[in-house]
Amino acid sequence: MAPGLILAVVWFLLFLASLLIIFRRHKVRRRSKLIIWLIAITTTGHIASIALLAIEPQTLPQSLAFNPALSLLCGMLLLACLFVLYLPLFYVLTTSLSVATLINMANTPHHSIQLKDLTSQFASPEFVSARLSTLHLNGYLTCTENNGYRLTARARRFVRLFDYIKRCWRLGVGG
Repeated sequence: MAPGLILAVVWFLLFLASLLIIFRRHKVRRRSKLIIWLIAITTTGHIASIALLAIEPQTLPQSLAFNPALSLLCGMLLLACLFVLYLPLFYVLTTSLSVATLINMANTPHHSIQLKDLTSQFASPEFVSARLSTLHLNGYLTCTENNGYRLTARARRFVRLFDYIKRCWRLGVGG
């Protein structure tokens, strides 16, 4: 079981490293397709690694009990869990209009913006009002005079983290 879990973590780290390298070096238009391919390669690599260990089990230390079927099952389950945890984070970074709004606000001189300026960027005033209300209720924005909003300290920390990740992956600020 342990070899399957260790290999799953190694293959997932290779998946993340591959994404980082590809996103840094190339402008990827179809990110979802790339991720699906890399998941398939990662899964295949994990299966092949377990198969190689099953052929040559003496390469493992004696302290590691190796059952190929159990190692494969546990490793695949862990890989699936890691992908399930990773993919929502990726899609929040790449498509969330709330994240894009906060990053845009962070790039303004006083970390604030007027409601009318945001309304011009999005589809409807109702949409903007609902989004800003949610961000305000969650502690990311404070209301200012003249019908505006300002980032809270909590939001600025959040934005620094997500902006850093987006810059590393060359995703741009947009949602």
